Amino acid sequence: AEIHTEAFAEMDSLTSITLNEGIEWINEKVFYGSTNIKSLTIPASMRIMAYNAFVGMDLDTLTVDPLNIDFVSDSNGIIYTADMMSLTHYHENIDIMHFVVPSTVNYVYADFGENQYIEEITFSENVQSISSPGLSYCPNLTMIHFLSYDRPAVALSNYAPFPLDKPTLFIFTPSGYVEYYKDSIYFTYYIDNLYI
Repeated sequence: AEIHTEAFAEMDSLTSITLNEGIEWINEKVFYGSTNIKSLTIPASMRIMAYNAFVGMDLDTLTVDPLNIDFVSDSNGIIYTADMMSLTHYHENIDIMHFVVPSTVNYVYADFGENQYIEEITFSENVQSISSPGLSYCPNLTMIHFLSYDRPAVALSNYAPFPLDKPTLFIFTPSGYVEYYKDSIYFTYYIDNLYI
């Protein structure tokens, strides 16, 4: 079973919802603007979730059923693939000022939405790819740290993965690698923000 894009969007009357076992696919912005839903559990049957499935919500908790074989959630409500190689969802109410992407993560697909809390993020040395819009709409983000000597691919589709035209955004690379990062098509929009 599948839940379609914006199926429960802008429904202020919804205060709780149960995603029943048997739901395997959840599309984009399913609950966008339904800000009275505070808690959501992903069933064991869930196999596919759009990167922005939970954007525009006011969640306090987001968890994955421990029997789910494709996804896991940590104590903060951050969702990863079961092998911990992909960060898939990071909801807007996660209250972490400096988030360090776990070293097991290779791919960051999460849409951080308009998370007000995150000010700093560190991408571990194993991160190979970051999708957009990623952190584009996080208003208080001021520092991004890349630990990898092999610059990650950064998706440049309809949205940039980080805030644009923000002179107070500092992007740090490993010592001696700032020119290597600047020389990448992926960091074209951030040349003035790159530092060692």
